[in-house]
Amino acid sequence: MKKRPHPRGLEVHFQRKRREEYLSKQSERRNTLLDVLRESRSHVPATVGGHHPTAATDVSSGRRNASEAMREFWASQFMVPEWMVDVPLDIGTHWFVMARPEGQRCLVVLSQGRITIRNKVGAVVETLDAHDVGWARLMPQKESILDCILQKKVLYVVDVLCWGGHELFDCTAEFRMYWKLSTMSQALQDVQPDVNAQYGIMLLEHHMADPTGIRCVWGKENVPFIRDGLIFLHKSSCYQGGQCPLMLTWKDGHTSRYCIDTDSSGIPLEEQHVILSYGGDSALQTGDDVPMTVASLPSSFEQANAHLLKPGQLFRCTLQPNGIHLTPGGDIWLSLEFHGTANRRRKRADTISKIIFQNMARHTPLTIDTILEISRQSTEHAMEDANDTGLQSIGTTRGVNP
Repeated sequence: MKKRPHPRGLEVHFQRKRREEYLSKQSERRNTLLDVLRESRSHVPATVGGHHPTAATDVSSGRRNASEAMREFWASQFMVPEWMVDVPLDIGTHWFVMARPEGQRCLVVLSQGRITIRNKVGAVVETLDAHDVGWARLMPQKESILDCILQKKVLYVVDVLCWGGHELFDCTAEFRMYWKLSTMSQALQDVQPDVNAQYGIMLLEHHMADPTGIRCVWGKENVPFIRDGLIFLHKSSCYQGGQCPLMLTWKDGHTSRYCIDTDSSGIPLEEQHVILSYGGDSALQTGDDVPMTVASLPSSFEQANAHLLKPGQLFRCTLQPNGIHLTPGGDIWLSLEFHGTANRRRKRADTISKIIFQNMARHTPLTIDTILEISRQSTEHAMEDANDTGLQSIGTTRGVNP
């Protein structure tokens, strides 16, 4: 297949490069992923089945350490999407799309009649008895783990990590989506609606990210939840904990109430705020799994705040107009105004894809029309390539040039 120039012509192609590298390395990881996960889980066996430390057990420092280990383990299991800043050229043929509910991302563990809901930092949101919430007939005999979004007491299933003891981490997204809509759908049909149930559960629909599928998901407003953008998932992606360029999130004013970052009152910020982490030697870094140095502290600011400068300290800044630059070496550099340390409740710096997406949303949004156009081109190119292959095959069979 011939290489074609990117239609959007974005200056920053780091995300495309990351996707290519991730796909090439994924096959190498598949052979070891399950062993690593099993070993990790064997160190925190009390998490499986919904057990979590109570206030009484936290008196012991040893138990506290075990509780922290549990939270860290489960937090590390989330596959974290990147923001879409560069539309994949194969989006129409190799990607799924689904609506993203507004709400809290969580992992739901079903085991031994218990339901444990954990948030993004691995903390237990709630532990429930399956009989009490009307899920008794849904419970498989062995452990299951679901990636969900919680909105108004309904768990919307995005992905399936494990079902009935069958570990799906190393399966492709194409197989996991099939499993979700076949095996899980059948299980849900067996669940009798319970008006007293504390939580409901629904499977998120997925579509091929061709123009028809994207229009269906983007334009569909009569969904049973408040939307917060779209999720794009590469068909070949395994479920790998951590940041994943094969899972992308995107939103606009039509699919989200909060397309641009807001203050605590929900009002869009006049300037783009950025949170970065101090990495030592004046370097300010992003919150990516592999941090990127994108700015340096001014010497005056550094001297005035020397007592705060420890690795990992978060600083809040605002991005100056036209403040994203591409260096001759291909690195990204930010022009910032510094304001001080970030809120203590903030645990992590912004990722580079979030910073760029927010900047684009303010000035040059990546529109649904652009995504649809690239999707249309990718599907047409795939059909052309398929026809060319078919003609070559016929020509070879007949002994003539096509």
